[in-house]
Amino acid sequence: MDVTQILNTLESSSLRGPEAQAAARRGFLEWALSQPGPATPEAARAAFHLVAGLGARSPASVQFLAFLEQAARPYMGARGRRKRDQRLH
Repeated sequence: MDVTQILNTLESSSLRGPEAQAAARRGFLEWALSQPGPATPEAARAAFHLVAGLGARSPASVQFLAFLEQAARPYMGARGRRKRDQRLH
């Protein structure tokens, strides 16, 4: 299922609270596992930009977009933080 289909399915959901978050997490995992290659930050960024303007309103679809947005950020890891901290001091 592509990112648009996942978002549309979540948008039609009436789930709220923890159930909406769980559905969004399942949608995100479905998106990540259906990628032809690795689910990289670049792939998440492209998917986010593809569906961000579609007007997500349901709690599940809003949370799904948040997961995509978080995945679009590159992971710095502990090593990246140490280098950044050293530059600041």
